[in-house]
Amino acid sequence: MQTTGTLVHFSIPAADVSEAVEFYGKLFGWKFQKMTDTYYLAEGGVGSISLEKEPVSGTMPILYFSVSNLDLGLELVEKLGGKIVLQKTDAGDGKSFFATFADKNGNIIGLWSKA
Repeated sequence: MQTTGTLVHFSIPAADVSEAVEFYGKLFGWKFQKMTDTYYLAEGGVGSISLEKEPVSGTMPILYFSVSNLDLGLELVEKLGGKIVLQKTDAGDGKSFFATFADKNGNIIGLWSKA
């Protein structure tokens, strides 16, 4: 069993938790369980949205999530109020692509898909 390098949990900080839950719910089809007024656990327990009065800025890890169609994913990000940070970029093999966006709280998140 691999014990290193596996994403086991992530937490996305948000000044408005319910808005972030709605954003990611619509973007990825995630379902959330309300644990407290300031903490929502994503279905399966892998991720969460939690209250942060001032979202982290500067250098931070970027989590990448797969999508079936990167172009449609980026369109949905903008429709939901996010901003594209890095446009669709070839990962170097001509078969997979990635991009990054900032959500409404300023978190930088990555999207990845096969061609």
